[in-house]
Amino acid sequence: MKNKTKEISYVRLDDDDKYYYCSDIDVATTLVSKKYNLFTIDKITEIKVVFIFERTQDIEKVVEAFWGNKIEVYPLEFATNRKNLKNRIYGMKKCCF
Repeated sequence: MKNKTKEISYVRLDDDDKYYYCSDIDVATTLVSKKYNLFTIDKITEIKVVFIFERTQDIEKVVEAFWGNKIEVYPLEFATNRKNLKNRIYGMKKCCF
């Protein structure tokens, strides 16, 4: 039986070509609701996180539409996704802070 080791992947916090970063939970919730792939959540401090999404060609247009109040999402889906993101944040292990 082969011994399998778990590989650890590292996401650079400055790889803007591959990832889109945001720290606003409502923007992140909108992106999740619009089916953008949330790669991971990085806990920066005890009270601050960064949501890391896989970058697509149009992700910034969706964010601009959010800030311009020109995007539609289903309210119940938005609420559920926001609750799920909060659960993921609060469920993160507390360490070294």
